[in-house]
This record gives sequence, C-alpha cells and structure tokens, in this order.
Amino acid sequence: MCYTHLLSRTNAQNDALLHKLIHTKLLSGSLNQDLRLPPGKKLKALEGRILELTAVAKLGKGEKQVRDAERNKAAKHVREGIARKQKERQKQELEEVSFISSPTELPS
Repeated sequence: MCYTHLLSRTNAQNDALLHKLIHTKLLSGSLNQDLRLPPGKKLKALEGRILELTAVAKLGKGEKQVRDAERNKAAKHVREGIARKQKERQKQELEEVSFISSPTELPS
C-alpha cells in the first residue's frame, strides 16, 4: 500500500465521519432552524461545536474560542472598544439586578 492510498482512505473515513456527525444530534444544535440565528452566529456556533467534538476546546467553550480568535485578529483600538462595551454591559446588568433585588420603594 502506498502512502497516498492510505491518505485518501483516511480522508474518505473522515468524510464519512463528518457526514455522520452532521446528520446526527452531535452537530444539529447549532443548525436548529427554530433558533433563527443569523448566518454569522450559525457559522460560529458550528465552528465552535466542531472544535468541541475534536477535543480542541472544552465542551461549551468552542464558540467562545472562535469568537476570541476572531476578536484577536482585529485592530487594537477595536479590541479595546469591544472590551470597554463588554464591561459597560456587565456593569449595567449588575445595576439592573441590584435595583430589582433591592426592596426600596419608588417615590410617588
């Protein structure tokens, strides 16, 4: 057997495995039509799920890893802006939670 025959056989096996994964429940969560995700989010979810299945990323962390890699390709001022907005959102969510949980009355 020559090396190219082994390589093509391996590729054929990989193709069969990928076909099986796509048509089973392993990858279908990110392809669920009921979620109505935009195409970009679907692609990132699928890429993340593939990373999880290949054990490159921990389960549940694949999509975040894809997004982090994409963000790291951006210019420095863009990365800083994204980080700043993320901190602002977290601060606003914390304020909303503390406002909801505090038993203070609103003035009449």
